[in-house]
Amino acid sequence: MADMKGRLLQRDKIDEFLFGIDTVFFDCDGVIWLGNEAIAGAVETVNGLRAMGKKIFFVSNNSSKSVASYMEKFNRLGIEAHPDEIYGTAKVTAWYLKNILHFTQKVYLMGSKSMAEEFDALNISHTGTGPDPFDGSIDDCINSISLNDNIGAVVQAFDAHISYMKMIKATSYLANKACFLIVTNEDDRLPVRGTNIVIPGTGSIGAMVRTASRRHERIVIGKPERNIFDCIQSKHSINPETVCMIGDRIDTDISFGRRCGLKTLLVYSGVSSLDDVEVIRKESPAMLPDYCLPSIADLLSTS
Repeated sequence: MADMKGRLLQRDKIDEFLFGIDTVFFDCDGVIWLGNEAIAGAVETVNGLRAMGKKIFFVSNNSSKSVASYMEKFNRLGIEAHPDEIYGTAKVTAWYLKNILHFTQKVYLMGSKSMAEEFDALNISHTGTGPDPFDGSIDDCINSISLNDNIGAVVQAFDAHISYMKMIKATSYLANKACFLIVTNEDDRLPVRGTNIVIPGTGSIGAMVRTASRRHERIVIGKPERNIFDCIQSKHSINPETVCMIGDRIDTDISFGRRCGLKTLLVYSGVSSLDDVEVIRKESPAMLPDYCLPSIADLLSTS
């Protein structure tokens, strides 16, 4: 049976597979869409599974979108979605600060304005979003920076405005050992297809922060850690045995599903490929997904 893990889910087994689950966790980037375009058949599959009575949740490591911005994208693509089904790392990080750490200080936020919206929704004080360029000399910088004494956490997310000035401020705050280092996710790259352009991810920024701050202990919010699952469970009744995690990355989505006791389905429409699966089959078979498919469109292609 172990050798069957990571194999293609056969068409004549799809109905049996779907019968055994009542809830589907979808990653978004590389599973439902790539960039601003829906993956072929993805819209019909998500809406079709909902029509079958499946509970749907969207679980994403993308920290650059608020629930409101996710809703805009789902509506534009024609995918039925509801705010209480959307769990990106912006929302879950705010939840973690408020409900797990009971955090009352101020956050230095290396993230997007959309992420700041989720902090505002829970009345979490923050600073740091937006451009903060480095101008002048190092001496000018040292003389001009005034650190906020109330910063109790550095939250490092995807920040398209990352700069040397932001690195200086973040690592200076982290020189205080009582200051939390919280990372939304450690994805090294963003999933893109059809181009030779590489887009560094949150994990690449985090590597710089950890090196400069000499702080390797951190709280990781996103997949493969289970905080997204715990956040969902705090608001919904979920039985892990009847949940399937569908994702495009073995190291995050599938590892997350395994840690949370979920069924796992890898799709080849994003980051991980069949070649990656075969390497893992030889080197780390325990990391294999339960099943694989070319894309989520194949789930309902026989229905």
